[in-house]
Amino acid sequence: MTGLSLLSLAITGFTIDNNNIFHLPILEGLWREPQFAHDAFIQSLRYYSSGFWLMQVGIADDSNVLKFFLPWLFVSRLLFFAGIGSWIAVLGLKGRTQTLIFMLLSAVIGLLRGVSFAGYGGIAVSFFSHSELGNGLGMIALSLVWRRRYGWALASAGLVFFLNIFMAVWLAPLMVTMVLLQWREHGLSLGRLVRRSWPGLLACVVLALPVLADLAHNPELGRRPDYDYRVFLLEHWPDHFLAMHLAVRQYVGFVIVIATAIVSALQLPREQARVICTLTGVMLAIWAIGALLPLLTPSPTLFNLHLLRSTTYLQILAGLALAALITRWLTSVNEADRLLWAPILVFSVVVTVGAAALFPVLVVRKAWRPGARLASPIVAALLLTLSSAGTVARIVQQYRWDSYAAAQRADWLALAGWAKGNTPPDTVFLLPVMPLYNRSPLPAAPARMADLLVGSEVFPTMSHRQVWVTGKYGAAALWLPSYYPIWHERMVGSLLAASLPERVAYARSNAIGMVVDDCGVTGSYVPVYRSGKLCVFASDDPQQ
Repeated sequence: MTGLSLLSLAITGFTIDNNNIFHLPILEGLWREPQFAHDAFIQSLRYYSSGFWLMQVGIADDSNVLKFFLPWLFVSRLLFFAGIGSWIAVLGLKGRTQTLIFMLLSAVIGLLRGVSFAGYGGIAVSFFSHSELGNGLGMIALSLVWRRRYGWALASAGLVFFLNIFMAVWLAPLMVTMVLLQWREHGLSLGRLVRRSWPGLLACVVLALPVLADLAHNPELGRRPDYDYRVFLLEHWPDHFLAMHLAVRQYVGFVIVIATAIVSALQLPREQARVICTLTGVMLAIWAIGALLPLLTPSPTLFNLHLLRSTTYLQILAGLALAALITRWLTSVNEADRLLWAPILVFSVVVTVGAAALFPVLVVRKAWRPGARLASPIVAALLLTLSSAGTVARIVQQYRWDSYAAAQRADWLALAGWAKGNTPPDTVFLLPVMPLYNRSPLPAAPARMADLLVGSEVFPTMSHRQVWVTGKYGAAALWLPSYYPIWHERMVGSLLAASLPERVAYARSNAIGMVVDDCGVTGSYVPVYRSGKLCVFASDDPQQ
């Protein structure tokens, strides 16, 4: 597991991501500091209801907060592969050889990294977030149901709830479906189910209580905001919520994932095929409910179930089914499967997402029997060598990006250190601003903003200074809907102030003390501090 986790981390890389803009202030408990008493975003983080982060409030300071994420990313990756390993028997694989091949494929296959299609749920990503811990636990919970360890399965589901409520909501119908399959096919009795389940159910309740108690303290829980919540979702990040606004590419990928899950399953033994196809159908139903939700209600509570993101589980299932199929072919007595078709699939799913290659391979495999020259150890070795080279190339590419992001982050850390030591604690900063969603109805941002923002997520916490607004701050309206009008007004005003003179004038009119912008657009403006390409301008400087 350790080696697979390290390989996977080398492929995905590691960085501090803009999602960590929520986690860094929690780790330092910034809302307790007086300068943030009226900062609506920082104060909203008290209602960030994940048991994982509730346990971490205020445990770090500036000297160690950035060291928190890599160890936990490694733990989440270990848990992910533990979850994958728990499915080896579920998928009907046996023996050391099939186990090693399956686990190695799971570490390098494109479907099992990045984010899911048509929902943008994290699978194996380059940054740590509590949600990715839920992936491995969810898979373990389902495998325990398959083994009829219902108490342990419920305890695992309770851990998922503790980490992320909406992931537990997606998981519940999958677990129920597996129990119903066993009930119908193996004569499971209600008495046996209750006897085996109640200790785990008790553990599940105990794990859920602190999260539910934190939710109960949220003054806006269950309240309808006085605006259309769907407008906020469209402006901020519709990929989690609004199916009608997904890009065509997302739907193409989604269809390929669905087809991969079903077609791969149908090549497996009957029992495995039935489980995978049934779970795929349930997950499609969950996604369909999420897709219809905007047509039926503007309720924040229902949208916050993130039903489109349930494609995370669907894509993981598709990836596992595909990896199981390739594993069977690689260990088959059929030379064409072992020496040609399986290596072709390995190459396609490792070098690219490439799951679509499964369908032409199956068609050609059925219609044509390759000769000994093609179905040969030499061809297999060549394809597997190219696959390995593709993995190495991806690792190198990811390392270059991570190195670039680290250099940008270092500039922001230097700026944060300067701000902390040279500005009054109540100083407000206007950072570069842009919408998260490129088709958002919000005004477009100048092109220079995207590059400037890389690494900026560390600034609010490490500087201990207020930030006027960022695109990512809008997520606070998910747990505190009253924040949306503040975020919207500030985003529109900041985006309309495109040039440096306009940004300085906007800052001055809103009592914002400092403006951060590209040193390449300074013109006659004199920065008070420079860090790499980042320049800081005082809005009240009479020379500006």
